[in-house]
Amino acid sequence: QAKLHPDFQMGSVNLAEVETIMQWTKTFGAADASIVLLQRCDFGSTYCIQSYEQWALFTYMNAFSKDLQYQLHGFMRDKSEQTALQHTAALCAQQKANNETYLSFYFSLYQEKWMMSQKNIVSLAEKLWIPWFESCLETQSLVKLQKTMQLWRSLFEFATLPANVLVDKQTGQYILIPWLYDQKDVLWAIQWMLDQRE
Repeated sequence: QAKLHPDFQMGSVNLAEVETIMQWTKTFGAADASIVLLQRCDFGSTYCIQSYEQWALFTYMNAFSKDLQYQLHGFMRDKSEQTALQHTAALCAQQKANNETYLSFYFSLYQEKWMMSQKNIVSLAEKLWIPWFESCLETQSLVKLQKTMQLWRSLFEFATLPANVLVDKQTGQYILIPWLYDQKDVLWAIQWMLDQRE
């Protein structure tokens, strides 16, 4: 029987509000998966950079290919011009690219260690054949991202980056995973959630 890390926090959530969050970004994994892993991260966070460098999400998705969905959610810790540029670029890629290209673009922003100029970001989008990217970058609003952040705050109480949340889409039970934990701890949390149904 899998055990939860003692720092992981449990609670229950309104599933209708979770569905609202999920409509605002791309979903990876099986369409009928019963558990979703929501990751909230900021491009300026060292912990988030480490998380994506480890390609952790593929470990989780491969281990639970039928039971797990995954979503990336941007979360701005500050309102600096650089932070806004990174998150605006991610929103444009989300709108203009397919799932695979979107992931490639998103991870590339982290691999560049956050500090990319607008020119370099547009160049990256062009290499990945993301259409109409530059015009999107110039007109994209962060209002939707800000609304997503507010809904996150209302649903899950946390003050750390990154923050992963596992949600059982049948029961509304959730597990909040603060900071960056060993992959085995997250894998055990997913298995623990599945075991509760047996």
